Amino acid sequence: MRFEFLLRWVRLYRARLLLISALSILSSAATLAIPWLAAQFLGDLVIGNVGHLESTLLLLALALVVLTAITITVAILSEAASGRILAGLREEAYRRVQSMPMAFHEAHRGGDLLALVTYEVGTLSSFLTATLAKMPSMLVTAAGAFALLFLLEPTLALAMPIFVPAFYI
Repeated sequence: MRFEFLLRWVRLYRARLLLISALSILSSAATLAIPWLAAQFLGDLVIGNVGHLESTLLLLALALVVLTAITITVAILSEAASGRILAGLREEAYRRVQSMPMAFHEAHRGGDLLALVTYEVGTLSSFLTATLAKMPSMLVTAAGAFALLFLLEPTLALAMPIFVPAFYI
């Protein structure tokens, strides 16, 4: 697959993909706010600072509700966009396969074409909506988690770029 092909499909659905990205970034912000708000709540509870308990608990509950609403919305939008992209990709794949000369069809196995039209275009559609559109929010979450960890324990935060790849390997 050429990069131009992928870029054309991104351009066709850029508004939907940008909306998914923007909502995913908001979801990342809410995800990062929850542990911070929980720590504030527990700190106020331990200290006995009753004046801030209610407001912190309210903000924590609001962050949880916002995170849930955004997650549901992103899932619905991603599934809808994925379905539309998949339909367009399959339509184009069928059109190309049908326009091939008969000699092409005789030279290639039918299973290869069937795999192309079903499985591979589904993978591309899923990549566009699940991976590419959510990449900015993944980066925001990773950067925010690193920043929070650095504020808590700088030595551990600086060691994480070494430990995380080693963990996956």
